[in-house]
Amino acid sequence: KNDAETVHEFMKILQIPKFSVLGTSGGGIAGMIYAIKYPSFVDKLVVVAANSFMTRAELEVYEGMKNTDTWSEGTRKPLDDFYGRKFVKDTWARFVECLWRIYEERGGDYCKNELKDIQAETLVILGEKDVMINHSHVQYYRENIKNCQLVIFPNGSHKMHLKFPEEFCRVVSEFLKRNSCL
Repeated sequence: KNDAETVHEFMKILQIPKFSVLGTSGGGIAGMIYAIKYPSFVDKLVVVAANSFMTRAELEVYEGMKNTDTWSEGTRKPLDDFYGRKFVKDTWARFVECLWRIYEERGGDYCKNELKDIQAETLVILGEKDVMINHSHVQYYRENIKNCQLVIFPNGSHKMHLKFPEEFCRVVSEFLKRNSCL
């Protein structure tokens, strides 16, 4: 919710009255929250590898990743190099603890019950092999976002936009260009 508010204030400063929003993972959650709270500002919404609620299975995946020492070097090293090892380790552990609180206090709900309020044409992109996003979200998006198009990357994981950048950019570009002046 803080990220959505930050985006709103930033775009007001830039004096951009309407724009498309693309968010990946937590940024996708922030994008949905933004589109729910500020519908007149959002032209189109692209949600990538994100969920509107967290299942117990998803929470257990995060819990299994709580210790960043177990991460692959390819995932951990760029973060450690940029932020510092201690910051990454401590911040990620606090993040997982926060997810537990969201699960216990709100049943894992980020914006689940408000999806029906999204007015923008929405593209949801999920990876079939994404262990961080439960496949139950596919049907939930279909049933709860009025103008929703779903694209599933058959070999996509949580970082499908990095693994398949050309296909990802093509899918997003075609969506944004459709019925638009881009």
